Amino acid sequence: MCTLSQRSCGKKVRHMISVCGYNIQNENHRKRMFKSQHLL
Repeated sequence: MCTLSQRSCGKKVRHMISVCGYNIQNENHRKRMFKSQHLL
């Protein structure tokens, strides 16, 4: 996967990780909102 150059590979991996973390945070937020709505 990292054949082009280490720098571009590192950027790509960092981008994927940040997107992944963002998606996970969104998912947790959605679950929390869903639960709080059900409690009402």
